[in-house]
Amino acid sequence: MKSGKPVQAGAGVKPASAWVARRAYALLGRLVVLLARVYRRTAGEGTRRREEIVGRLAGWTRDAGLLAELKGCAWLHAASVGEVQLARPLLVRLAEARPDLPMLLTCNTATGLQLAAKSSATSARFFPFDAPPVMMRVLDALEPSLFVFVETEIWPCLLNELAHRQVPSAMVNARVSGESFPRYRRVRWLVGPALAGVNAVLARDRESADRLGSLGAVGVTVVGDLKQDGLAPAEVAATPDLLASAEGSLPVLVAGSTREGEEELLLSAFEGLRGRARLVMAPRHPERAAEVEGLLVRRGLRYKLLGEGDTGGDWEVLVVDTVGKLRGFFAAARGVFVGGSLVDKGGHNLLEPAAYATAICAGTHLDNVQHQSAALLAGDAIELVADAEALAAVWTGWVDDEKKAARAGEAARDVVRNSGGALDATMAVLEGLL
Repeated sequence: MKSGKPVQAGAGVKPASAWVARRAYALLGRLVVLLARVYRRTAGEGTRRREEIVGRLAGWTRDAGLLAELKGCAWLHAASVGEVQLARPLLVRLAEARPDLPMLLTCNTATGLQLAAKSSATSARFFPFDAPPVMMRVLDALEPSLFVFVETEIWPCLLNELAHRQVPSAMVNARVSGESFPRYRRVRWLVGPALAGVNAVLARDRESADRLGSLGAVGVTVVGDLKQDGLAPAEVAATPDLLASAEGSLPVLVAGSTREGEEELLLSAFEGLRGRARLVMAPRHPERAAEVEGLLVRRGLRYKLLGEGDTGGDWEVLVVDTVGKLRGFFAAARGVFVGGSLVDKGGHNLLEPAAYATAICAGTHLDNVQHQSAALLAGDAIELVADAEALAAVWTGWVDDEKKAARAGEAARDVVRNSGGALDATMAVLEGLL
């Protein structure tokens, strides 16, 4: 998508109201930090929650060796798994443009952090509490040369302080959905001044650009959806085939990024294909693997957890209970169902499996990926299903007709190849800021 004209900000927030809002937000942040420090002292050593609290208090700023590596870094923030996937090509391109530039990648979730740790970033950490005592210490320690946040991660304390210190910042793949827009408008007195200080706001679509402008962002530009750039061919080629060690010749179907309430529907759709196909199921949050196990046990399905070893063995369903492995099943799969779409979660990245020339289907709840689904529908490269019965029909068609599934996968890959451009446009802006 070509860059659009900048969208000017709407009416500004009154200075007095903005000052009061920032003070109230800062006081709330200080209270959260105080409670977190109390919890850190009372929680047991080694507990996952305590480790996260320690990370959010940015205890790593006391590590002189790490700070020496990160001084003057580009700081990228990605909320969770999906945003980390978007940030990874940016990290690669930034490293190519500035090989001397250290990079910090922060996340809000433990699963996101696991994936971030496998990226090319110099270091991956939990995002610090957005409160003055923590953020001031982090910024003093890092002295970052650039801050980049993916999608809609608006942290007022950090963004206001970056503007004060004249550290350039950019919001990339910026998106505000119709559902979330009213919530942001209600706190415009807080997010407006923070957005106004961001140097570059790169929106993925015109609707988001208009909404961000009305919230207070200045000079918003439409560059397209980073997800529509898909994966680079070299990255696709380098992805290990995790089905290479699978036994037998039955076709494999993949259900990726599945959500609570969705797995039951998927297993109902798979029921009629037992003995004719196998299923790889990857919950969006791997910690839900035990819940999925319970469903499999109740249905009497033979299953295996990927974390137990390779993909060998006599299984009907393989549960992906680790982060960062899903891509390894795409190339050899007969077809992929993209989750978060049979239940009302807005859907997940449809173009990632498309890059592997894999047939794609999804439910009808696709608010988060409307532009992707529209592109795939226009290219006759996706099947949309409303329920388990419709999904069973699509899966059966792929299992019965390998050539039909292959044609659908090739059409999906063509859509990816013809939909790029956002990454190049984003990189041009970031290099300019640096």
